[in-house]
Amino acid sequence: MNASLSKQRVARIVALANQKGGVGKSTTTAHLARAAQRKGYRVLIVDADPQGNVTSALIATPLERDENKEVVQLTIADVLMPRPAATMREVIVPTIYAATDKYPGVDLVPSATQLSIVEEMLVPQHDRELILRKRLAQVAGDYDLILIDCPPSLGQLTVNALTAAEFVMVISQAEVWSTDGIDAIRKTIRHVQGRVNPTLDYVGVLISMWDQGTEEVGQSLRNKAALADIAKNFPEAPILRPFIPRRVKIGQAVEEGTPLDQVPALGIQVIAADYGTHVQTIMDKPRKELTP
Repeated sequence: MNASLSKQRVARIVALANQKGGVGKSTTTAHLARAAQRKGYRVLIVDADPQGNVTSALIATPLERDENKEVVQLTIADVLMPRPAATMREVIVPTIYAATDKYPGVDLVPSATQLSIVEEMLVPQHDRELILRKRLAQVAGDYDLILIDCPPSLGQLTVNALTAAEFVMVISQAEVWSTDGIDAIRKTIRHVQGRVNPTLDYVGVLISMWDQGTEEVGQSLRNKAALADIAKNFPEAPILRPFIPRRVKIGQAVEEGTPLDQVPALGIQVIAADYGTHVQTIMDKPRKELTP
């Protein structure tokens, strides 16, 4: 990375990753963003998933579409094209987590299905892993925290996210089926560290959908086995606590566009505070020296 790019990387940039879908990456991204907002941080969410779940849930005004329901509004796809149609700053939009007298608003780089086509276009490009990092440098000085919601794959979009990031948070369930492919994401992270982003560091592994207080002995043993597998695969990454429990309201809050801290259900305020704990873990992480 050149010196001018290094100086512009003011925000802490975190990639939320796992090659498996359904483990809670997008939900975690949304709740971390809200928790960071409530701490007074300026937050940008980058939706790097062509499915656009974070975009659909959090964008303040729905994406513009034509009569065939194709997205015509500028998105991250336009920024990552080999010949970009827009700058990163031009595609940023507000989220439902609007600014108040107390907090700054959370911004969003939206995504759409066209991003999957752009991913294919990146493959033959020179320095293809560096494209998102270079584009994010345009706005990194505007934020304290940038959260990148990675797709459930290990393709160019995830590699770009890991290359752009200062830290990676792996999201996983404590289930054997969820940890089956966890070695693959670890190898991808090591590949990125070895080739293009040697300063990439772990925040840790965040356990989502934890079966809290289960009385089923078999389930408890499976949870312990899964945690042991995660610890084995990520010896350099702490398993973050507190775990995020399996509660319908956690995902439902994102789908309904309600900040978790405003959900009037027993125990949910504690969980909202737990996300705040994880935000502080991110913000307290020592920063490595950036290399040229």
